[in-house]
Amino acid sequence: MIAVALVAAALSVAGHVLGKATRDALFLAAFPVTELPYFVLATGAVSLVAVGLYTRLNARFGPKVVVPLVGIVTALWLVPLWLGVRARIEAATICLYPWVTVTGTLLASGFWAVLAERFDPRRARRLFGWMGVATTVGGLAGGFGVHQALGYIKTEDLLVVLTGLNVLT
Repeated sequence: MIAVALVAAALSVAGHVLGKATRDALFLAAFPVTELPYFVLATGAVSLVAVGLYTRLNARFGPKVVVPLVGIVTALWLVPLWLGVRARIEAATICLYPWVTVTGTLLASGFWAVLAERFDPRRARRLFGWMGVATTVGGLAGGFGVHQALGYIKTEDLLVVLTGLNVLT
C-alpha cells in the first residue's frame, strides 16, 4: 500500500507540472502574453465555483470517492480539449487554461486528503516525509519529461500524456 501511495504521489505532481507546462505553451502559442492576466482572473473565478462544489462533494462522499472521480472526469474532458486544440479551435485553448489549472490543483490537494483519511497520524508522520521525496521526484520527472517528450511529439499531444497520468494517479 505504501509503495502505491508513493507512486501515486509522484504521478500526481508529475501530472500537475506537465499540465501547467503544456497549458502555458499552448496558451502562448495561441494568444499574446498581454492576454495572460485576463486568463488568470477568469481562472480564479472558475476556481471559486469549482472549489465550492469540490468541498461539498468531499464533505458528502469523502476524498476516497471524490478524488478518483475528479481524476477520471478530468481525463475524459481532456480528450475533447485535445481534439479542439489539435483542430486549432480557439475556444478549446481558452477552456483548457482554467481546466488544467483548477483540476490539477484539486487532484494534487485531493491526493493529500486521501492520504490523511487512509493513514493514522503516527503512521502518516513517518510516511509523509517519503511522500515529500516522491512528489519532488514526480515534479522533476514531469518537467524533464515535458522537455524530452517535446523532441518527439507536438505540444498539444502532451494532453494525451496528461490524460494517462490522471487516470493512473
